[in-house]
Amino acid sequence: MAKHSVEGVTVSGRADDIHKWCKEGGAVILKREPDNPHDKNTIAIFIVVKMLFGLIKSEYQLGYVRAIPARKMASKLDNNESYNASVSRVYAAEWRNTVDITIDVVFQ
Repeated sequence: MAKHSVEGVTVSGRADDIHKWCKEGGAVILKREPDNPHDKNTIAIFIVVKMLFGLIKSEYQLGYVRAIPARKMASKLDNNESYNASVSRVYAAEWRNTVDITIDVVFQ
């Protein structure tokens, strides 16, 4: 199991969604962004929120995998290797300016 700090958690109003929806143990989805102009290995991290007894599902972006681990993970995702990923730690200060998230990722 690899632990990864999530980058970009305070961008674009993400902190509000994180405060509302992100919980330790919650499942996350990793999505490749090979056309990202900053880095071709970019991997976005999303949480899935189920509402109305699971009838409605919404995805909220938490941020991104840091560049160095993303280089190693990108090819695995491109090859459709299965994985399990979840939030292992959430620190969100009451004043909402400070958010820190760690995820666990295990490739099968």
